[in-house]
Amino acid sequence: MHPFAKSALSGLMGTALAVWVFEDWRGRHEWAQFLKAQTARGESFDYTRLLPPPVPSERNFAHCPQLRPLLDYKLAEGASGRVLRDPEGHKRALALFQFRSTNEMPALHGWKRGERASMAQWRDYLAGDKHLPRPAKAGDPAADVLIALGGMQAELAALAKAAQERPQSRFDVDYKAHFQVLLPHLAVLRTAAQALSLRALARLNAGDIPGAGADVELALFLAEAIATEPTLISHLVRIAIINNALQCVWEGLSRHQWTSPQLRAMQERLAGVDLLAHYQLAMLAERDFANLMMDEVAAGNRKLLPALMDQSGAGATVALRVVPEGWLRQNQARYTRVHMDYVSPIVDVNQRRMHPDMARRFDTEIANSGLRGPYNLMMRLLMPALGAVSKRCNATQGAVDQALIACALERHAQEHARLPETLEALVPRWLPKVPQDLVAGKPMKFEPQPGGGYRLYAVGWNQKDDGGQPGVSKAGKGEDLSQGDLVWLMPGR
Repeated sequence: MHPFAKSALSGLMGTALAVWVFEDWRGRHEWAQFLKAQTARGESFDYTRLLPPPVPSERNFAHCPQLRPLLDYKLAEGASGRVLRDPEGHKRALALFQFRSTNEMPALHGWKRGERASMAQWRDYLAGDKHLPRPAKAGDPAADVLIALGGMQAELAALAKAAQERPQSRFDVDYKAHFQVLLPHLAVLRTAAQALSLRALARLNAGDIPGAGADVELALFLAEAIATEPTLISHLVRIAIINNALQCVWEGLSRHQWTSPQLRAMQERLAGVDLLAHYQLAMLAERDFANLMMDEVAAGNRKLLPALMDQSGAGATVALRVVPEGWLRQNQARYTRVHMDYVSPIVDVNQRRMHPDMARRFDTEIANSGLRGPYNLMMRLLMPALGAVSKRCNATQGAVDQALIACALERHAQEHARLPETLEALVPRWLPKVPQDLVAGKPMKFEPQPGGGYRLYAVGWNQKDDGGQPGVSKAGKGEDLSQGDLVWLMPGR
């Protein structure tokens, strides 16, 4: 090589090394200063403070014989990993309550459009599952659905018994695995709750009101069994379970089938649902799990990032191994700062408010940054679609509050043969207090309709009163939570 070329190459390598060293120092320094300032303010990034408290095994629903094998591990001999204590039990637990039909699954939450679930559609769907019993000849759709679900009777009865004997719940999740954590119980709980909600609807159609009420109670219990889990997916599964259960609540109310004791029990259960607190818990955990992961990467586990990015090539692994720790710390500081400035303020648990304007500010921040450059890698990789999650949380908590009010309205109507003129008239006999509109921070709108029906609505994510009209997608087939109001519509007799 020509001496001049050698000199130029040496100079270039020296400059690159100097840049590397400087960037490494700058990132470390920025993160250290950020961490020091936030710690002085009382902020903590230790995920362990967010973990659910331990529960005695004999009172722990997660330790019932059906579910415990899902997360029951033991240390592997001669290795640092863990192995399942009961692999066959784990396999059986995963298969519980599964619908395996080859047909398209119908909807189970038409209450938002004032629609009852179609038992005929569900009968046809279940007929495509060869693992479930079916009638010799098609008859009443609800009766046929109940025959099919009879194939799950023993498993659902065992689950109900466990919930009665074990009123607390804490699944043995290995949270230190952060974003690689295994959560097999969520799918099982969701399918179990789906089966319960469907059976409750079929029982309502068949006139088995006590059985329907018991199924709704158990479905809501399953939702609350994961209420203290600090993961975003647990929050979303809980929302899905609740939305299906609300279809049952709405249908029973629309037919005036629920008894006063059942309504009181539903109110007690619904009053304990706090999705805003769970949203805050899940988001704080997302932030702290991200910091735990980045601490591990910075400490030397450079294989972790390619795995999370689904980049298994040798080139990606080598590139991420030589990235200065300072770049990783810059990412960490950027991600954590955006989380604190834009994500946390979306919900105010103490005031019981949701702030869509903060969600829009977050979206603007993301759009303006374009998530370009080496310091936004963590943002691109880990920041969830927070706008969509917060909208869903707001809509479901609003629906829970409306269902709570609807149960009180039904109890009032049962006693007085009419609806009250205002929601305030429900206090204190039928409600301790009326839940407020989460977005507007004002009382929900209540509009009695002819024939004993009514419209109950809250302002939606667009922060405008749309006159009790829900948001509809452009295709006209689904809801648009960005537009319209959150509406609970009850038909008249």
